[in-house]
Amino acid sequence: MSRGRTGRRRPAGCLTVLAVGVVGLVIVILLWYLLAGCLREPGPGPGPEPGPGEPTSQPASCPDVQMISVPGTWESNSDDDPHNPTANPASLMLNVSGPVQEQFPAGRVDVYTVPYIAQFSNPVAIPPDGQASYNVSRTEGTRRTFDFLTQRQQECPLTNYVLAGFSQGAVIVGDIAEQIGKGNGPVRADRVLGVTLIADGRRSGETGDGQPIQVGTPPPGVGGAGGSDCSRDHHDRGP
Repeated sequence: MSRGRTGRRRPAGCLTVLAVGVVGLVIVILLWYLLAGCLREPGPGPGPEPGPGEPTSQPASCPDVQMISVPGTWESNSDDDPHNPTANPASLMLNVSGPVQEQFPAGRVDVYTVPYIAQFSNPVAIPPDGQASYNVSRTEGTRRTFDFLTQRQQECPLTNYVLAGFSQGAVIVGDIAEQIGKGNGPVRADRVLGVTLIADGRRSGETGDGQPIQVGTPPPGVGGAGGSDCSRDHHDRGP
């Protein structure tokens, strides 16, 4: 997992290779969970009783795993179909979510691509470029991701999650994952199987315990989005 951006755009071929690596990582996580569930041997006796109000079943329509995919800037729009996104056929995240959909039946893994405005206006463009600001776009993306997770958790309390995002979407996913880890998110932390961030503007560049697992060679530098203050500027960069 990488939370980062560099100051240069990388060739499309580099992004494709990176996407293939991310697909492999996501599929390994999902296979690990799904196969482990199928092969788990029964214990010697019943486990601890669930806590008060904790469900022990959910509707058959619920997936075992819910994958949340949040595209980057200019890769989505507010009206896109979350289960058949077509806003940008060249979206990098389609190279991740598409193979996952092909690998697993919908009943086991449901892929939800968050539709949001996904724009980043140039504040000094003359004439104005007519796009939404990064702050407005990220706010909508965060709210839609949070709301869907909240709704899914209420409907499917036993479903587990994989979260993935690119560029502006990586910032959105990373911020929500941080809240989940702190116990303030829409789902329980123990329901999250993994989080994958590509070209994350909040990447600190730090390594070691408690830091993200890097896929491939980490790029130099740090992310351009800064802290959680939405007044901070942001610049899209390659991974």
